[in-house]
Amino acid sequence: MPEHADKSPHGDWGAIFSRLGISSDFAQKVRFRGPVGKIALVGVICLLGLGGIGIRSSNVTVELGCAALVTLVALCIVGGILWYSHIHPEQATLEGMEVIVLHQQKAWAAKGRIGPPPSGPIIPDPSPPPVEPPEGLDR
Repeated sequence: MPEHADKSPHGDWGAIFSRLGISSDFAQKVRFRGPVGKIALVGVICLLGLGGIGIRSSNVTVELGCAALVTLVALCIVGGILWYSHIHPEQATLEGMEVIVLHQQKAWAAKGRIGPPPSGPIIPDPSPPPVEPPEGLDR
């Protein structure tokens, strides 16, 4: 079996981040949440790709085309984020289950409740009940 079989096919992300001047701790803390975050992530990846192509190219036409595309993509992404945030301000940065919890909290607030219903055991204790000897048998 080859020696590199258990390594990631994408290489060492820590080394890549350190070459870019980003600590791996910071990279793990950055989260792209909700639809706005996903649009921003796609935009950043697209802009990095187009910028990389433009920088590595020696053809002026390709460089200008990449610069124009970077500008166009950046403006479209900013416009999309602003539009979605304006239309759906509450859900702009929330993920799936967080939206459901938000709506539950709004419903509880409309009913005059402050928080979730009192907590109790949803599932009874799963341990088996103690076994008692049958009646009439002597020990």
